[in-house]
Amino acid sequence: MITCSNTSKRGAILVFTALISTAILAVTAIVVDIGYLYYKKNDLQTAVNAAWLAGNDRLMKLKSTNPVLTKENKEAIRNHIIEVMKYNGFEANDQNRVNCSIKDDKDLHISANSHVGLFFAKVIEVDSTTVAASRESDTTGSGVADILPIVMPHGITKWNADNTLSFQFFPKDGGFIEGKEYIIKPGQISDSSVLCQGITDFTSAGSVNNKDYIKNMTYGFTKALNVNDKITLACTGYSKETAEALNQRFTKENNTKVIIPIGEVTEEMATIYGNNANTLPIYNLRSPSSNSTQSIAIANAARITGFAEFKLLKESEFTRTGSDYKNGDEGSLGAAKSGQLRGIFLGYIVNPNQVSK
Repeated sequence: MITCSNTSKRGAILVFTALISTAILAVTAIVVDIGYLYYKKNDLQTAVNAAWLAGNDRLMKLKSTNPVLTKENKEAIRNHIIEVMKYNGFEANDQNRVNCSIKDDKDLHISANSHVGLFFAKVIEVDSTTVAASRESDTTGSGVADILPIVMPHGITKWNADNTLSFQFFPKDGGFIEGKEYIIKPGQISDSSVLCQGITDFTSAGSVNNKDYIKNMTYGFTKALNVNDKITLACTGYSKETAEALNQRFTKENNTKVIIPIGEVTEEMATIYGNNANTLPIYNLRSPSSNSTQSIAIANAARITGFAEFKLLKESEFTRTGSDYKNGDEGSLGAAKSGQLRGIFLGYIVNPNQVSK
């Protein structure tokens, strides 16, 4: 009788399994390290973006009184940049890895790099590597992006077919999509109560100055704004003023790139309305003391959570109009309204999902 043994086959299978398992572990290890590097690079880019915004704000403020920056001015800007980098998680011992330069006393450039310790790559004697990030002023001829006196919630705003405004927050891992059109300021108020238009009151609390609004909409706001700053909201339409400012931007200044603060309702305001701050969008606010359509201001009503860049659109350039309403970020945003502001999303300067409260 002839018998066949499976011992050699079992041995071959075990060896093959061991080799495959080792290969899978190696690939997994590489993926983990690459993912961690990507995460750390995003963190660094967020810090650089926030520092650039803060540094540019400080630069503009200094230039308003000193057309030619002094050595001390530039050092003050650099120190401010370092502080913002540290606030956003950049290690103190990495300060010498931050480089900033100012060209022609107006174009700010920041670059930074940071050592990142690796996990599994140590097996092949690679303990760490370096990630880098940079940010600079626009030199393409379209102008440096201005901060507008508008704050918008982080989500999708739509005018529905029944002429009502709806809003949906992005999920924690969601956000605006580059190259896509969004409503920045809703526009026309359809009822008799006061609807906040996301307009920030950068004058005195309790008053709204339309001349300052037009100026800030046209040329940008120069006061330094930072994540977690609490700001006053002006509940008013400003339709005619918005149209006037946009007309100047499109025809005279030819500067359509803007920075829009992203914000949420503060806990203090949410308490007044009996709502949670995470579910109450800025546009839903009403003044506790007024139900009329007069211009009012609500102090410390919103907290800045991030900043985003948009390219402003003329009404003739709106594309997401009509009645093709769908859930989420699909379909139309509704018809154009008087005083409405729309723009193409260019990218985040500070992503609300990547900063802590």
